[in-house]
Amino acid sequence: MRFIILTLLLLPIAAFAANSEIEQLRQELAELRAQNERYEQRLNEMEARLESVGVGSTDATSSSNREVTEEAILPAGEFDGVSDFSTDFDPQMFDYYGYMRAGYGIGKGGESQERFKLPGAEAAYRLGNETDTYMEAGFSYYKVAERKDQPSILFGTHFLLAFSTLDKATGITLDGDNGAVSLREVFATAQGSMANQPDARLWAGQRFYRRHDIHINDFFWLDMSGFGGGLEDYDLGFAKASVAWIGGTLDDFTGTNDYIGDLDTTDKNNIDLRLNDIDMGIGRGNFWFVYSHYQLEGEFSGGEELKGNADGIAAGFFLVSDFGESNKNTATIQYGNSVAANFNSFSPSLRTSESGEIPEGTSVEDQSRLRLMNILEYNFNQRLGLQAVAIYQHDDLGLVENSNRHWYSVGVRPVYSLSQNYNLAFEAGYDYSKLESGEKGGLLKLTVAPEITPDWGLFSRPAIRLYLTWATWSDEFRGLIGGNTYVDDTDGYSLGVQFESWW
Repeated sequence: MRFIILTLLLLPIAAFAANSEIEQLRQELAELRAQNERYEQRLNEMEARLESVGVGSTDATSSSNREVTEEAILPAGEFDGVSDFSTDFDPQMFDYYGYMRAGYGIGKGGESQERFKLPGAEAAYRLGNETDTYMEAGFSYYKVAERKDQPSILFGTHFLLAFSTLDKATGITLDGDNGAVSLREVFATAQGSMANQPDARLWAGQRFYRRHDIHINDFFWLDMSGFGGGLEDYDLGFAKASVAWIGGTLDDFTGTNDYIGDLDTTDKNNIDLRLNDIDMGIGRGNFWFVYSHYQLEGEFSGGEELKGNADGIAAGFFLVSDFGESNKNTATIQYGNSVAANFNSFSPSLRTSESGEIPEGTSVEDQSRLRLMNILEYNFNQRLGLQAVAIYQHDDLGLVENSNRHWYSVGVRPVYSLSQNYNLAFEAGYDYSKLESGEKGGLLKLTVAPEITPDWGLFSRPAIRLYLTWATWSDEFRGLIGGNTYVDDTDGYSLGVQFESWW
C-alpha cells in the first residue's frame, strides 16, 4: 500500500521534470537553428563582398614551384563567430601558406651526407641532394573597403618567416653559421582602387617579387625580390603591365651576397618593368626589363679603387605554351650587363668568392650574362608525369683576361604513380662548366626515390620519400665536389629519407 501511494506521489513530479527537460531541449534546438541561420547569412554576405572585388571565396593558392601567390584567398574553415569580437577579425579573410623540407642522409662509411654541386653551376639537381632543413610560413589577412557608387577595394597584409638549419642542427645562434631565421616578406597590397582596373594592385614593403624558378633544381632564374613598391597587373588590353622600384636585400638564403671586396654596402636600386600574358598564338609572351644603379665606393681586394656610379640593364622574354590542362613548356632568353647582369636585386657582381680575392683589374661595369633555357612540364597520363630542363649560360666576368665562364645543364625528373598514393620518382641531371681559371668538366647525378603522396601527380605534396643518390664527376674537379667525405674521389653516393611539403 505504501509503495502504491509513493508511486502516485512521484509520477506527477517525474512527468513535470520530463516535460521541463523536453521544453529545454526544444528551446536549445531553436537557438541552434537561429544561430546557424545567422552563420549562413554571414557567409553569404562575405561571398558577395569577395565577388564584388573580383575574388571568389573558393580561390586556391598554387605553390607547385614554390612561387608565392600571396594575392590568393583561401577559405579558413567553418565560420566560428570570431569576427563578432571587437578586433573585427574575420577568419574567412585569413590565409596561411608555406613550404618545408627536412630529412636525414648518410654517405660513404656512414659519414654525413654531402651535396653534389658542380663548380661554376648556378644550381644542383635537388632530389636526394639536399642536406638542410628549410621552412617558410606565410600569413595574409584581407579586408574589403566598400565605397559608395564605386567598386570595393581589397586590402591585404602579408608576411612570411623562414627558418633554415644546416646538416643536423635544430637551432641557431645569432653569431653562428649553422643556419638563419629571416623575415622574408612583409608588405601590403590594395586591389581594385583604380577605375576599370579590377585586377590592378598597388603594393609596398618587402616581398618575393614575381619570381620564377625550376623545381627540380630549385633554380630561381628571375628573382627581383627586395624592398620597394609598385603597381602590378594593370590591364593594357593586349598585356598586363607591372612596374616596381626595388632595392636589393641582404638575403641569408640566396647565396648571392658573397664577399666581393671592400665595396660599401650601398643598395642596388632597380626599376623593373613587365608586360605579361601577351597572346602570341602559340602561347603567352612575357617581356621584362630592368634598369639597375649602384654607387661604387671602395676598392676590390686586388687593389683597384672604384669611384662613382655604375648603371646596368637587363632584359628578357619568355614564352609559356600550354598543352592541355596540365602540360606546359616555357622557353626563355635573358641578357644583362654591368650591375644588372645577375638577373636579381642583390649583389652587383657575377663573380663571388669566399675569400674575397678578386683579381686586379676586375671591372663590375664590364661584366655581362647571356642565358637560354627551356622548361617542360608534361603529363603523359594520370600515372606518368615529368619535368625536364635544358640551360646554357655564358658569363663575362669583367676580368682583364680569362674572363669567360660557361655552364650547360640538362635534367629530367619523371614520376610514375603505382597507385594514387605510391610513386617512384627518378632524377637524372648533368652539369658541365668551363671556368675562367681553365678547369672544365662535368657532374652526373642519378637518384631513385620511392614516395608516398596524397594524390596522383608530379607535384602532389606532402611527399615522404626514401632516396638513393649516386654522382660522378670529372678529374678536373677532384677535391672540389663532395666535401670532406669525397675529397679524394670522383664519385660518391648518399642514402636517406626526406619529406617535402607546400600548401
